Amino acid sequence: MYRYIKLLLLVTVSITFMMTSCSCPCEKEVSGPDEIVAQAQIGLDVITSAELKVMMDSLDVFYLLDVREMTEYAYGYIPGAINIPGGVLIFRMGSEDFWDNEMIYAPE
Repeated sequence: MYRYIKLLLLVTVSITFMMTSCSCPCEKEVSGPDEIVAQAQIGLDVITSAELKVMMDSLDVFYLLDVREMTEYAYGYIPGAINIPGGVLIFRMGSEDFWDNEMIYAPE
């Protein structure tokens, strides 16, 4: 009887350990697309269309990256914009080769 209780306790503790180790409390659930966009924009310089118009009219040199997919870009784009899909940009920007080949400067 004692051996049965000991075995049952061991199985219960093992199952409890396995169930709790599979979940990660550090993962934050995202409530919707607005929150995903807000998290993606952290650390980015985001400007309004009015601010972009002022920059374009001033004739200052700047690079405008259009991070939409190629099919979206083909339907309409701002002349002079460089199209690099956002997924590609995020995936490849950690590599030094990316910054050398895309003709844009790495952030400092």
